[in-house]
Amino acid sequence: MDPFDAGAGGLLRQPKAVWATAGASVVAFMASA
Repeated sequence: MDPFDAGAGGLLRQPKAVWATAGASVVAFMASA
C-alpha cells in the first residue's frame, strides 16, 4: 500500500466534520497554488 492510499484511508475513518475540514484545506491549498 502506498503512503497516499494509507493517508486517504485514515481520512475516511475520521469523523465527517474532520474529513470536510481536511477537504476544504486541500481546496484552499490548490486554489492558492
